[in-house]
Amino acid sequence: MEGSNQAREIAIQTLRQFSFLVFEISADEIITGVWSKDSAEDASYQHRYLNTPLADIANDKIVDISRQYLRHALETGESKVIEYHTVFNDTPSRLLIRVMPASYDLKRVLSVIEVIKDEEKTDIIEDKWRIALDATGDGMWDFNTLTGKIFFSQKWHEIFGYSETDITEMDQWNKLIHPDDLPAAKKQFDLYLQGLEPVYTAEMRYLCKDGSYKWILSRGVIAAYTDDGKPYRFIGTHKDINIRKLQEKLVEESEKKYKILFSYSEAMICTHDLEGKLTTVNPFINKALGYTPEDLLGKSLADIMPAGVRHKFYDEYLPAIKTKGTAEGIMHILTKTQEPKTLLYKNYLFSDTENQPYIIGFAQDITERIAAEEELKKSVDTFSSAFNHSGVGMALVSPDGKWLQVNDALCDITGYSKNELMDLTFQEITHPDDLEADLDMVNRILNREMDKYTLEKRYIAKDGKVVWISLTVSLVWNKNNTPRFFISQMVDITSRKTLTNELFKKNSELEAAQQSLINKIGQLEELSYIIAHNLRGPVNNINMLTEILKVKNGGNSTDENALLSSGAFTLDEVVNLISDAGSSLNASLESLLNIAQIRINKDIPLDDCDFVWVLEHVIAQLKGDIVEKNVTILKDIEIAEVKYPRPYLESILYNLISNAIKYRDPEKQPVITVTTGMDKGRVFLSVKDNGLGIDLDRYGNRIFKLNQVFHNHHDSKGIGLYMIKTQIEALGGQIDIRSKEHEGTEFIVTF
Repeated sequence: MEGSNQAREIAIQTLRQFSFLVFEISADEIITGVWSKDSAEDASYQHRYLNTPLADIANDKIVDISRQYLRHALETGESKVIEYHTVFNDTPSRLLIRVMPASYDLKRVLSVIEVIKDEEKTDIIEDKWRIALDATGDGMWDFNTLTGKIFFSQKWHEIFGYSETDITEMDQWNKLIHPDDLPAAKKQFDLYLQGLEPVYTAEMRYLCKDGSYKWILSRGVIAAYTDDGKPYRFIGTHKDINIRKLQEKLVEESEKKYKILFSYSEAMICTHDLEGKLTTVNPFINKALGYTPEDLLGKSLADIMPAGVRHKFYDEYLPAIKTKGTAEGIMHILTKTQEPKTLLYKNYLFSDTENQPYIIGFAQDITERIAAEEELKKSVDTFSSAFNHSGVGMALVSPDGKWLQVNDALCDITGYSKNELMDLTFQEITHPDDLEADLDMVNRILNREMDKYTLEKRYIAKDGKVVWISLTVSLVWNKNNTPRFFISQMVDITSRKTLTNELFKKNSELEAAQQSLINKIGQLEELSYIIAHNLRGPVNNINMLTEILKVKNGGNSTDENALLSSGAFTLDEVVNLISDAGSSLNASLESLLNIAQIRINKDIPLDDCDFVWVLEHVIAQLKGDIVEKNVTILKDIEIAEVKYPRPYLESILYNLISNAIKYRDPEKQPVITVTTGMDKGRVFLSVKDNGLGIDLDRYGNRIFKLNQVFHNHHDSKGIGLYMIKTQIEALGGQIDIRSKEHEGTEFIVTF
């Protein structure tokens, strides 16, 4: 795009040097640009004509003819001139309107208006127009003396074989001009700067990238001046005149030099008369086709052509070269062994010193190239067949993600038609969670860090369903090392992914069940230990009291402790102690039974629990302690309800709030904050206080164990936290603690 814009600028800048006005007109006859010889007047003309239909300028014959010539230029690529006489600035003048195609845009035409004074010489006019017309074509250059930079058009690079970055400065250009031609080129440039020549013109040889020299015709004009009137920008054209110079050389050089060229050329060279009879052939023809000069001289060139194409030689080739003076194209020839060959030729009509016409021909054997092109075509056809009929999705994708070509299998995978996909990019149908990884791979290929990549990703199909694919991508590069397009292959793996996910889910469930079983075994072992530990004391106490009772009743006992202690108690005291021990044993059994019931029961009914209602219910139960201890309870209820067994929720809140009251800091006003909310999609409950706190570094791994007490308190048994942890985990939840000594404690229950 940048080269096209610069080519447009050069063409316009050149044309306005010699013209009164330059119009740029689109194919639908709309004026898309207008420039004056005096750039200060551009704004006025643009205001008047820009975006105006050509037919609206004037309703006269000149406009009608211009419209006809515009269509002719678009259809044929040829220019036409309209001329009429008028009076301009009180001076009789001729007005020339040249309608020509704009080479930088095949859908636009340039209409150039030039005022020619009657006394201006025709040869000067034509010389100016030659450079102007050349500037609208290829092979352009643009040199800035202030920066030392020089720009060349794409065609220029094709002529000499250099890339856009090989030559960017004038010094580089000068070094590649043939040393024998440089003085003359500089002399012509000086003559132009002195005003002695209307246009800078010089013929010179230029060193091509392949090491050969090529003749060019260089023309140029001054395009801009500095504020102090010094020229600083030059624009012009380089025209390939190598063939013409070779022709001139053939005529001008001595017979010896001609014979050297003729004899040692690695191209087939021959001459023939206007009837096609060969008059000379160079030695390379023998090497290429096997014929000796004696085999060919005096024979028609058509005699060594296949019979089926000989008529084209007489009906098409000879009439064309006689009329146009040149002919080029493909010619089919048979070797001496009757092997068919395909030649690429370019022939010219000349006259000898006696003004007798003859044709000189140059040809190269392109048989192998044609065969390679046919093989390439077969490869392309094979790829096209594989692409269109493949059972997996395939696509060609532009470097920016646009679908260039898609097959039916990809349409089946995504649910889109080909036309619908071509209006989208792959980014638009890629699942958002997979796009970043995909684009990272694309960038790595563009940076040549890898040749291809494969990944599993998701598409969003037309019906909104998620489709899993295995994607393999490679990149095709242009000859100039720019990315051309990606080749993408997609295999639908949705079914495989579904089965894999289901298997993963089942494995996870199995692992969870295994872990749950391990936890249950551990819990049962812990429960067995707790039962043995908690019942041993009460049972031993009852046994001893029973022995004392036997002694009191006059019986015998083998327990020495009972014998020694029997005198310390009355009979009623012993009976009361046995009763107390029985009550303690019953309380321990009740607690252990509740714990076992929580761990075993899996079918606990769930209730729609209102946090506020349950909290108020618990506060009512603890009202006496709350009033007595002057406790403030704050509520921050963001989530109002949770589906949970109401007795469990009441037990959790009761234990946590009663503990917060029990372990308050006597130096502070007790404040308890109850909060509910949502974190990562799960409801949580927080009970936070400003009490004594717990040293987690010391007791952290024992917080939720049974019979653990961390503060001296007359009714602390170390059962409450163990109980609520058991309740919470039985329903798949968890409880966490945050605490600092003398600052307070927070319990967070995640349901």
